[in-house]
Amino acid sequence: MVLKDIKILHLVNGFDIGGVSQVILELCEATGHELGKVMVASSGGIYEKQLEDMGIEHVKIPDLTERNPIKLAWMCKILKKTMTENGINFIHCHHRMGVLIAKLLLPAEHIIYHNHLVYYDKRMGSRLILPGVNIIAVGEGARNNVTDYFGIKDKGQIQVIRNAVREFDGKQMPVPEILEARKKDKMVVACIARLFPIKGINYFVDAADILVRKGLNICFLIAGDGPLYSELTQYVEQKGLSEHVRFIGFRSDVQSVLSQCDMMVLPSLAEGLPLTPMEAFSVHKPVIATNIDGTKEVVKDHYNGLLAEKKNAEDLARKIELLYADPKLLAKLSENAYESYNREFSFSRFKTEFLHYYEQL
Repeated sequence: MVLKDIKILHLVNGFDIGGVSQVILELCEATGHELGKVMVASSGGIYEKQLEDMGIEHVKIPDLTERNPIKLAWMCKILKKTMTENGINFIHCHHRMGVLIAKLLLPAEHIIYHNHLVYYDKRMGSRLILPGVNIIAVGEGARNNVTDYFGIKDKGQIQVIRNAVREFDGKQMPVPEILEARKKDKMVVACIARLFPIKGINYFVDAADILVRKGLNICFLIAGDGPLYSELTQYVEQKGLSEHVRFIGFRSDVQSVLSQCDMMVLPSLAEGLPLTPMEAFSVHKPVIATNIDGTKEVVKDHYNGLLAEKKNAEDLARKIELLYADPKLLAKLSENAYESYNREFSFSRFKTEFLHYYEQL
């Protein structure tokens, strides 16, 4: 199929903080000028402005997860009208419920499901709605999740296309907490994530507690926002770590922040193919991460970072201390991190693979 004949509607629940929204933004940037039409339908969020700046039309729809039949009918009416007026012939779904909606509007072969995470819920429902559609998995772990857990047989319709991040533009916005730490000759260790239980931020705080008690001269930085913000800030205060663990809130300039740090820690309990390690690699920073599916496809132990046991603050602390005490190892992992970015996670690779994928449809 000729690329200009493809008119795609990206269907997602919300368009707020999170890796899925970032991937959709990158897809819009990569394909917006190559395809006949690219649109996004969601319940909205802070990234709508970025779509507008790219010239990508956003269509407001109800929350995909609601079970209200009236809202479902209303959503289908909005989507049908949008598709008719814009000649949409493919729906790219970023939510399993979106696939069910899409099947009411288009044949299965014109539907793409993008598996961004490794899921262990809604097994029976997924087994019913996923057969017949085209499936993109962000990594081998996400692919195996579709075939092994959801039981979808791969008849050539499942393809792995890894996430990517844009190249850093070199513009640094100074972070006061980092400037303060550097004046005291502190190493800066960052954890950048949504403040959700699945991100395991409490283990990062516990690791910081261990290392502060050992007298290591480190500033621990937490960038992100979410429902656990108050709980985590109180936890840090209770441990007497407020001078050592600093919260800087949500940052849209993740690469800028990471470029000013020494390393990144990702203590997640589950991931699909996380973007923040790629962002760290793009600015020559190694990553200490939990040894889980998805993450270990990005972070290679003792090559571009270190892997630690899940839910194990002591192991996280050991790995941070290892790089704190060995500047040569830190420098080597940093060099390999940037090499990994150029080889595996660059935006140019991502764009080429997706355009080829759409062309083959």
